[in-house]
Amino acid sequence: MISCLLVVRLPIAVLTAVTVGVLAASAQTTSGVDPIDYLAKSAAPITTVPELEAYLKPKTIDEVDKAYPLPQDPKTIQKVRADRLKQLRADTVDVYNKFGSTKAAWADKARTAMEAFCLAYTRSAVTDKGPYCQAFFKALKNLEGIDCGDPLIRYWMLQYSPRSATEESLPKYVAAVDALEKSKYTRLTFHAAYQTYAIAYQLARKADTAVTAEDLENRHQQYRTALKAMITDPRPAYWADALPLLTLEVQLHMESGKSRLGAWRDVDDRLEGMEAVPWVRAALEGRVLVLAAWDARGNGAGNTVDAEAFEIFKDRLATAQQKLEAAWQADSTLAAPATHMLDVAKGLGFEREAMETWFRRAMEADPDNLTACEAKKDWLQLKWRGKPKDALAFTYQCLRTNNYYAHLPFLAETPQLAVLPVEKQELIEEYTGRAGTWTPVQVIYEAHLARYPDDVWAHTRYAQRSGLWGKWDVADAQFKALGGKPWPGIFAKDEFTRLAQKAKDEATKK
Repeated sequence: MISCLLVVRLPIAVLTAVTVGVLAASAQTTSGVDPIDYLAKSAAPITTVPELEAYLKPKTIDEVDKAYPLPQDPKTIQKVRADRLKQLRADTVDVYNKFGSTKAAWADKARTAMEAFCLAYTRSAVTDKGPYCQAFFKALKNLEGIDCGDPLIRYWMLQYSPRSATEESLPKYVAAVDALEKSKYTRLTFHAAYQTYAIAYQLARKADTAVTAEDLENRHQQYRTALKAMITDPRPAYWADALPLLTLEVQLHMESGKSRLGAWRDVDDRLEGMEAVPWVRAALEGRVLVLAAWDARGNGAGNTVDAEAFEIFKDRLATAQQKLEAAWQADSTLAAPATHMLDVAKGLGFEREAMETWFRRAMEADPDNLTACEAKKDWLQLKWRGKPKDALAFTYQCLRTNNYYAHLPFLAETPQLAVLPVEKQELIEEYTGRAGTWTPVQVIYEAHLARYPDDVWAHTRYAQRSGLWGKWDVADAQFKALGGKPWPGIFAKDEFTRLAQKAKDEATKK
């Protein structure tokens, strides 16, 4: 799935501080090197936390592994990744080699960028961060200032430029999509057409906009044409790509005042008219109903939800369950229906065995499924159906997968918290003051950085986490590794410089 391309827009210049390997050679199998995970500098380290093992006890760990397995079959992992990479290459590099300007002076750089894109989006999770994302942005950086005639490269250069979603940039987007529409980049044309339509839609809602109703209809028609090619295609990978964008389209149309279900009905009517494959309609309805159920309920404690809202919540989830099961029955190789069913399991209070069935299905379809692991961790929280020791045992399973490629071990960073409340100072101080909470953090980041030493995101997060726990010597080492160029979005403005200096000062005192 590559749809996060549409919502992640990080400036190229920020992400190119770290030198990465030569991408042109990445497709070649070298002895001892995984061609898909070629940026890994070492074998995945065996990660353990003695304090957690002592608390859980080896017997409990073994029992949990047998009763509630976390599917990580190596052959399945390699097959799923290889299939995903093959399809991405078929939609980009192979198209370029067959129809592109392969003799142009910039041809090798274009291929390198496309190959980097494929390797970045072979990861089904965390595609917007980490060494493969960095490699993609570095490859695009190498194309700056070059008059590259390939429409896909031109679109990427526009999309990932700073302040790209503006009224001034809309004509450039239109020109880029027009060029892509004439190309054979079918899958990427769909993404670009949606992105351009979404920008036009949001700009058209501004009081002083120059975007006319005709402009918006043209963009919508272009998107509809690209969408039809995706949802009538026999390849399931295309259906999986369409689902999150259709969900985003429903969300987009809610900005005009429609309810989520009202916006979905408009989209579904169009899908019916396009004769979309049944999987798409069932999966979308199930996903939208899950979101609409939580719209009705809200996110407060159960005693804050009135009886009418709770009935709506249950009814919508019950229908979502039917639709998601139908989608899974239609194609069990696609992970989305089983993954979204975990939200149904939480809301309807599935017994653990039923929840585990859907979790297993989600992980068998995609062993790198971080979203499914996050959903199970949430289900195991005390406020839903779980117990503290259950959540701890599961996150320790995630740690022991050593699947740093998919970030599964990071769920053990805070074993009994859904997320670390970094913006709530009192809660942070209370949590970081507990004995033993630092150990899993240190174990995870050290292991990840042993495998991916050039990961700017990991160095930045480790610097932040080290500061929160007052481990200033560790933080100082991470700040130095970053060289003044952190990953965007982790530190607030000016916070990076201030904390880097504090880490340096505190480390010097030791």
